[in-house]
Amino acid sequence: MTPMQAQIKAFYQKKYDTYIAQTKDVDMQAQYALFLKYLPKNARVLDVGFGSGRDLARFTALGYTALGVDIVEEFVAHALEHGLCAQVADYHNLPFVAEFDGVWACASLLHSNNLPLAFANLARVLKVGGYVYLSMKYGEKAGMEGEMFYQYIREDTLKSLAKGAGLRVVEWTISKDELGRGNEWLNAILVK
Repeated sequence: MTPMQAQIKAFYQKKYDTYIAQTKDVDMQAQYALFLKYLPKNARVLDVGFGSGRDLARFTALGYTALGVDIVEEFVAHALEHGLCAQVADYHNLPFVAEFDGVWACASLLHSNNLPLAFANLARVLKVGGYVYLSMKYGEKAGMEGEMFYQYIREDTLKSLAKGAGLRVVEWTISKDELGRGNEWLNAILVK
């Protein structure tokens, strides 16, 4: 584990109850619609950095075979307690190869200080023809904000990172922050 990963893990371990309470009821219908239209009926979905388990629970309830991975053991324990499939793993080192029809990376890669590696890992776990949904803060900066590292992204960087990982950008949207924090989000669909 890199020092940055350890810092991210420690941050969420301290605040995991608060984070779950803040995010578990956020309305994600527009983002789900963007992603789910690309998935086959019996898709296998990997939720990368699932946090509160909100999206993992939604995919499971819709009948998809859904697995969540997160670096924070407390999030994994919470998911397991709620009957969800989850395990500890990091998006810089995912233990799968060509197993998933879809990957959901909602507000998780924004903590990566190695986006080429993170994108390559998302591509590696996808089946050919599989889709990735990702959301990241919209902009052109990277660095510490308080206790956390954040990576912002724009369309040109998204396209470059996707191409470098063997993915292609299918569509993207810009949305407001659902928690009212004042920033915008880039929501994108990529295909392998």
